[in-house]
Amino acid sequence: MKHYSQKRKDAVLKRMMQPENAPVPMLAEETGISKVTLYDWRKHAIAKGLVVPEDTQNPENWSAEYKFAVVLETAVMNQAELAQYCRKKGLFAEQIAAWKENCLQGNARATNQSKEEKRQTQLARGEVKQLKRELRRKGEALAETAAKFSRNISIPLTTVSLPIAHRPPFQHAHRHCPLYSATAITHPHRGYP
Repeated sequence: MKHYSQKRKDAVLKRMMQPENAPVPMLAEETGISKVTLYDWRKHAIAKGLVVPEDTQNPENWSAEYKFAVVLETAVMNQAELAQYCRKKGLFAEQIAAWKENCLQGNARATNQSKEEKRQTQLARGEVKQLKRELRRKGEALAETAAKFSRNISIPLTTVSLPIAHRPPFQHAHRHCPLYSATAITHPHRGYP
């Protein structure tokens, strides 16, 4: 891999920026430096805060990152410095003002979204806590019922199906009731079969 001097690197990066906005393929052809190297230099320049646009034709097509870098770069400038900067970079002050407003709105939206997410998380935690309480209560009730049932199971109950003629007299009146017409519980002390 070739190593290039910092002076040459800076000169090429300067050509990538406004007002020249030279595209990487054209610079690669003119300078003999590979496209990969030029894209890498541009990426590092952006990381350092320099404004090196991707779309050299229309600043409105720049990524949010590039627009934000311009907003940061111009935040401390007065009107005269801003006008000079805009002429040098081929921008309009109104564009930068609109980008600044978008940055502020995006930040406000993120804050509101964060508050809503926190509220939703709290609601979900409350619901989970309530469901766990209800599950524990129902589990305890089920255990209590099972314990009572196991104590009462010592009395043997026999279920048999009897024809209507052999049923006790009190069941004839309830012929249409499924509990009485289908089965009868035998009572050994009354003498029923």
